[in-house]
Order: sequence, then structure tokens, then C-alpha cells
Amino acid sequence: RKRSRQGLVDIFNEIVDQLTRSGTVPDGVLSLIDPDHRPATGGTPGDGGALVMVDDDPFLPLPVNDVQLRIIRQVDVSAHTLVQGPPGTGKTHTAAALLSHLLARGQRVLVTAHTDRALKEVRDKLPAAIRPLSVAVVGTAREDMSDLKLAVEGIAAAATEHDPEVARTTIQHCRDTIDTLRRRRAELHRQLVAVRELEVRAHEKAGYQGTLAGIARQHQEQTERFGWLTDYVDVDTGRDAPAADEVTEWRGYLLDATLASDEPEACQRLLDLATVPAPRVFADLVAAERAAARADTAQSTHKNHPAFDSVRRLDPAVRGQVRERLHRLAEQADELARRPEAWMADALADVRTGRSAIWSGRGRQLADLIAAAEPLIERLGPLAEVDVADGNPSVLVTLANEVRQHLADGGKLRTGSDGMPKLGALAPKAVKQAHPLFAHVRVDGLPPTTPERLDTFVMWMDATKILAALDRAWPDTTRPPADDTLHERLQWHSAEYAQLHRVLRLATALWTEQRHLADVGLPRPDWTDLAAVRAYADLVDAAAAADGLATATAPLARIIRVL
Repeated sequence: RKRSRQGLVDIFNEIVDQLTRSGTVPDGVLSLIDPDHRPATGGTPGDGGALVMVDDDPFLPLPVNDVQLRIIRQVDVSAHTLVQGPPGTGKTHTAAALLSHLLARGQRVLVTAHTDRALKEVRDKLPAAIRPLSVAVVGTAREDMSDLKLAVEGIAAAATEHDPEVARTTIQHCRDTIDTLRRRRAELHRQLVAVRELEVRAHEKAGYQGTLAGIARQHQEQTERFGWLTDYVDVDTGRDAPAADEVTEWRGYLLDATLASDEPEACQRLLDLATVPAPRVFADLVAAERAAARADTAQSTHKNHPAFDSVRRLDPAVRGQVRERLHRLAEQADELARRPEAWMADALADVRTGRSAIWSGRGRQLADLIAAAEPLIERLGPLAEVDVADGNPSVLVTLANEVRQHLADGGKLRTGSDGMPKLGALAPKAVKQAHPLFAHVRVDGLPPTTPERLDTFVMWMDATKILAALDRAWPDTTRPPADDTLHERLQWHSAEYAQLHRVLRLATALWTEQRHLADVGLPRPDWTDLAAVRAYADLVDAAAAADGLATATAPLARIIRVL
């Protein structure tokens, strides 16, 4: 449909008004007005950021081709860069790689597009490590606002949880990995050069001369002429061809009738019985091989797992440790999933998908609040009763503190037989002003007219305030008990926090296990699928069964070779 351009007109008018009021045109805007103006740039290609050069080879969080790498370097040195191309040429991938590079340089990036779909495609292309940190507002739907909230909370959590020591350790680990791969590449290059040298070097073998490929061609060309020899003799490629007199001698043997009549028996060979096992031992070897084959067949479904070959290459002791840790993690996650807490499902889902930062921040907040509430509630004791009928809590606390100070300074507070203070014309000002306090507050059934009752009321209000903050610290789906005593409410929060602490320990264990698996060359399991995690652990049994079959088959293979 035809769209109104009034919005763009209003924007341009606002820009003109701001430029007129300020009297200056920003360097970046000036180039849009004056085509001959070139804004100053201080960057150099690949200066900082995510672009890393290793032996003249560029590395980025996302793979790029030569054209995409040239675009990234152009952005480093130019204020404006236009990238144009038809659909499918990699513009979205280039934008994601450029975002990774600029964010690594500490810059902020704004991405705009005509459609929401384009923005979502760019965000989906980002590396998984920074995708949760992208603040995206692409609409007003509940899902879009939820994504915005998660991104902001993730950025805040990342900012507060940053550990320089962990960052340095991670950087050093990456550098060590790069160094190991660099040495591995150099070794492979050396091997390739050696193989190539072997291919082009001239050889002399069994009367043939030339390269290995040339000798193979010569041998192949003579196959039709001399191939019949292999029907009568095993040709040893390590020996030279027989001389003419040897050939004549062999021909005489072939035509000798006496030798021909003895040939059937002469071709037979006597087997040394010492080279093969006794019948009972052989039967045991066969039974062991059959049992190993059954065990291996029972594990056949695991052999199609992508990580099976990697697991089998591990040392058996390391494999056992991996299996034990994975089973333990799956049991912990399964046990937590059966917990009745309302927030548990969401927490486990976030932890198993790598989004534990939000719950870590919530855990620290809960721990601080519980630590602040415990001494107050402990001092109040289980028998303290405080009733507040009406009034602003903050005002009542202020009045209580003023009365407490009045008494501490030696002031008097006279009370009647009902415990209420006498508020006559000669009553102190602090006592008169505290009339709402005496009217609406009861401590153990009496107005707070003594220092002890005033202290009890203030502590009760502070504890109530902290417990209210604890209530708000949990997700909206969690409803803490409101009618329990202060002790019971604190115990409820402490119990819930204990379960959250278990979830956070699981998150740490998952992250640690992921690093362990990466160190031994194993792919990351799908933590969201406990059955898949257990199947991953069962790969150890499948690898052990395959090793057992190979071990049980080896003695029989040696016997076959002997026979």
C-alpha cells in the first residue's frame, strides 16, 4: 500500500533544527551533506577487534572469504562503507562477522533494516557466545519484549560477573591451542613435502628406473606379457628379475616328469603343533570371541553416534571418568527436574542451554538478603509479636526512632494503666508526634513505649522489608507464603535458595565438563536431553565392547595366519 512520508519529513526537520541550534555539523553527518568531505579516521585494518592473524592467515569467530575480509578491513579505515549484492551472496553473514569484530574492539553497533525478518536473520548468524547479548527491539509483541529483557539482564550479569582471572586463563588456553595447531600444521606441511619429494625422486628397483609412478606404469604395461608368472610363483618386488640361466633351470624343473609326480605331496607343509594352542585352549578362545561379539552387537546402536570414534580413541581410564561424570550430571539434573519448586523448570532450562547468568545474579541477591535478614529475625526470637493496624511503614519507623532517641537522651514517657502514653499539654514533642505509632502499632499486645518494644518494632519492620525484597527476587511465577511468621518465611526462602544453589552448582559442573570434553577432543553433548547425555556416557561401554572384541579376535587371527 502507499505509505506516508510525513514521518521521514519530521525526522529531517528535527535534524535541521538540532544542527541550527548547535551551530556545528558532526563530522559523520557532514559527509552526508557535503559529498567532497571525507571524515577523519584513526583506525588501521585489523586494529584490535576479533580479527586475529596467525602466520599471515586471518581468523575470525565466523569464517569469511577474501571479499568479506576486505570489507571488514575497509570498515576499520573508512567512515562509510557500502556493501551491495544480490540475495544469497553472503551479506548477512558478512554483517554478523563485522558485528563480532566491532564488538571485540569495544564499540557499540546499531543495526537497522526495513523488516523485522532481516534483523532476526542477522542476530541468528551471530556466534552463539554473543547472541544472547544482542539487544534487539524488533516489535512490540510479548516475545520481542521478552527477548529485550533477557538481553539486558544477560549484559548486566556479564558485566557484574566478569572475572579477569578467568578471562586471562581462557585467553591463555586459546593461545596454547593456536600454538599447538600451528605446530601441527607445520608438521603436516613437512610430511607433505617429504611425500612429494618421494614422488618426484628417481628410484632404481628390480631393474626399473624412474619415479615411483613411472616404475608403476612400466610394471603395468608388462602385466599382460608376464602376468602369468604369478600363477606359479610368489613375485617378490624386493628382488631383481631372475637371470637367463635361472629361468632355464626353472623351466627344466617344470618339465621334469619325476618332479611333477611328486608335486601334490611336495606342496603340502607340515604344521608345527607348538605354534597353535591345544584344543581346550582353542575352545576357550572361541568362546571368549563369541561372548565379545555378543557384547559388541548389543552396543551396535551406539556405534552410529557422531562421538563414538572420538570416545574409542581415548585411554580406557579417561573413558571411565567421562562415563562416571556424565551419568552423575544426568542424575543430578533428573533429580532437580523432579523437584516441586515452581521456578525449577525455567532455571534448569536456562542452565542446560548456557543461560545461567540470570540465575547466578538472582542467587547472589538472595544470599545477600538472607544474610541480612537472619540476624534480625534471630534477635527478634520466635515469640515476638508485632501488629501494625494502619499507617505508612516508613513514617512509623521514623517516629519509633525519634521516640527511641528521646528516651536514650534521658527523656520521659508517661503511660496510663492501658499502656498508652499520656499526651497532655506537657508531653514532649517527640511523644506527641508519635501518636500514630502508639495508635496503630502493638508489640506483644502493648504500645511501643519502652526502648525494648521500640527496638523490636524497628527490627520487625526491617526484617519485613527484607523479606518483601526476597519475595520480589523470585520469578513472577513463584508465590512465596505470605501468612507465615517471619521465621517461617525466612526458612522458606532459605530452603528455596538451597535448591537454587544446587542448580547453580550444576551449571558450573556442566561448564567444567564441557571444557573437559573439549580438552580430550570430544564434542559437546546436548544437555537439554538427559537421555542423549546418558547415551553419550554409554558410548564408553560401546567402545569397551569394541576393544574387547578386537582383543578376543586377535589370538584367533594369529592362528589363522599360522595355518
